Amino acid sequence: MFQTKRVTFFVFMIAAMSLLGACTIGQAPAATPTALDVNAIYTSAAETARAQMTDIASLATATLPPTATTAPTEISTQAPLVQVTISVETTPLNTPDPLVIGASPTLAGLLATITPIPTLGAASGTSTGPICSNYVFEGDITIPDGTQFKAWEKFTKIWALRNTGVCTWDEGYSFRNFAGASLNGDTYTIQSSDQFVAPGEGINIGIKMYAPGEPGQYVSHWTMFDDKNQSFGFGVTVVIEVVK
Repeated sequence: MFQTKRVTFFVFMIAAMSLLGACTIGQAPAATPTALDVNAIYTSAAETARAQMTDIASLATATLPPTATTAPTEISTQAPLVQVTISVETTPLNTPDPLVIGASPTLAGLLATITPIPTLGAASGTSTGPICSNYVFEGDITIPDGTQFKAWEKFTKIWALRNTGVCTWDEGYSFRNFAGASLNGDTYTIQSSDQFVAPGEGINIGIKMYAPGEPGQYVSHWTMFDDKNQSFGFGVTVVIEVVK
């Protein structure tokens, strides 16, 4: 009886195990646990970190804007500075100047060294030696500047001049208008010996004129001319105003 029960239990166990086996058909076998490899874990982590750093670096260096370049600096073509040394000789203070040795120069000597300029306002004459023809204006005898006249009114203008040259004003010398309104004035011409003006002498020259017909201010310029028709002196003027 007991033996029959054991056989029956054994058969039951076999049947139960068969049923359990049938339930696990088609399932993957359970993974067999393996021992942990520490070095493999470290190696895998390092490779993962290196891959992540590579990705980050590629993102950081992607398509950077071009760097601005500086325009080339122009090379100066100027010549280099050259230092020059100049030697200056000085004259001792006790050495007499040969230009000032001798007698003091006289006025005649100074005049002899002046070269006249052949333009209006300068004395005429030769290129060397004393000034031949020149004069100074000593004043208005009549008709001071600004005198008023009626249209076509007649008047006589007189200037005081003095011969400051070394030549006598003789035949051919004249006094006439050279600029501005002529005011219908005539030319004064030296024609005879009683009109001569020696160096240092003065003369009053009078010219008859007419006021213009239109109101306004008028300026007339006059001066001396030598026997070669060269003007000299600085010129004199007559200034009038025509009123209604």
